[in-house]
Amino acid sequence: MKTNRPTTHTIMYAATLAAVALVGPWACTSDPHDPRGLEQEAYEDETGTGEASETPTDTTDQDPDGMEEPPAEYLRCQDEDLESQAQFAGPLYDSTRGGLIGTPAERYIAATTLFNYRPEVYDRFLVVVDDVLEQARESPGFVGYELAYSAGCRYGRTITVWESEAAMIDFMLTGAHGEAMAQVRELGNDGRTIDWEITPDELPISWETARQQLAPILP
Repeated sequence: MKTNRPTTHTIMYAATLAAVALVGPWACTSDPHDPRGLEQEAYEDETGTGEASETPTDTTDQDPDGMEEPPAEYLRCQDEDLESQAQFAGPLYDSTRGGLIGTPAERYIAATTLFNYRPEVYDRFLVVVDDVLEQARESPGFVGYELAYSAGCRYGRTITVWESEAAMIDFMLTGAHGEAMAQVRELGNDGRTIDWEITPDELPISWETARQQLAPILP
């Protein structure tokens, strides 16, 4: 039975590098229904009394750098032409036998990413993805991945599975992935990613499941 973890990561077009996930900078929140962290319990009023204000400052259309958020249309395309590049596989998952290698753990961390790439830098985007996946394959705690593209929507989608959250974060902040985070504005328009806990019998994860996980944080 799947257990959702209370952690959501959202790619913002001009977010900082302080947070985490697969091909870009991430803003994090503990509420999957408020992925941008807009809801707050109280706002100090202009007099500085600390009392709640009836008209809090609206930052809905701005990211942490003060830039406008990308149009929602970037992530509303129906990618019916989504094409997987290969079956889910990796250092700890044998796709030919359909099972985990070694003694299965009770739980794993799954993550899925949706990224809208810029067509004019598509070739460069593919090189970056290849470098990131090569790093992942060599990273401790990496179980496996699946990658898919939609030409019609200009989407790149990934599913990755890790032995632990610590292993996933170590990968995100270093090497080719760390370098990719610095290029996200040049490579794409917008994206989202989310991670959650799974059990061994949930592998491999379908693209339908990945879409369902992302749905609450899409614009």
